[in-house]
Amino acid sequence: MNIQIQFKQFKLFAFSAECITRCLCPWQLQQSTTGGNARGALCIFPFQYKDKLYTSCTSIDHNIPWCATTANYNVDKICGECTV
Repeated sequence: MNIQIQFKQFKLFAFSAECITRCLCPWQLQQSTTGGNARGALCIFPFQYKDKLYTSCTSIDHNIPWCATTANYNVDKICGECTV
């Protein structure tokens, strides 16, 4: 998926959604974790879980918001609970 973003004087073209998230929204990468098997590692956004790409912590299949700490939970199975 390509996204066009226009700022006052700048236009960015042909960036993937992943690049937009990782390059222009670095604060999203600063979500730390507790519990799980990630040993306190930071969340990685976006991450793949089952057939969906997540750009924030999720409560899917868990009663506490969680995130993957690698780009593909389906492969690596490493996650942690999101801190508030």
